[in-house]
Amino acid sequence: MTPGVRATFVGASPVSLTGIVAALPKAATGRPEPAPVDKPPRPGLCPAGHGTPRKDPPVNEFDDLARPADDRRDIFRPAWFGRLLRARLGLGDTFWIGNIGVALVFVPVTVLVGVLASLVLSDRALDLVLAALLVGLCAYQIVLTRAVWIVARRTPEVGSWRWVGLALTALGVLSYGYYAWFHGSGAATAAAGAA
Repeated sequence: MTPGVRATFVGASPVSLTGIVAALPKAATGRPEPAPVDKPPRPGLCPAGHGTPRKDPPVNEFDDLARPADDRRDIFRPAWFGRLLRARLGLGDTFWIGNIGVALVFVPVTVLVGVLASLVLSDRALDLVLAALLVGLCAYQIVLTRAVWIVARRTPEVGSWRWVGLALTALGVLSYGYYAWFHGSGAATAAAGAA
């Protein structure tokens, strides 16, 4: 080894192979010096000016997790629901918080309303109350399915998981609609039997 190369190794970090390779003279590595790029790259090409098209980095759904808690304070407020149902949020927020987050609030409220209503209402009236709650949730789920559809079309980098999310959201429409019909028809049957 030449003394000049040895002197450069002294300043390099022992664990950084890139530091060692960068410290080598260009003649030792066999790489020619890159030619300076005088002209700016054409639009749509990579910054080095080569003919390869530039690709914008994909939107990462994990960036939502790194946001500070201050940014998450507006979740479940009217303005947030407006952005959610107009498909202005990411696919993760639209699917997960739109489906699961709302269900984590709606299911306990429905159970509490059902228990309290069963203490004071007849079975027919209770079925009507539960059917009304489920019709409201079914309408919300229909609008949420539309929002998931719009956001899923915008995020092709997610792959086939976006369609799985859309199918699960649409399945929510079917299940809430079925249970609303079940409770509504139960109330209608009880009314017909009482008459």
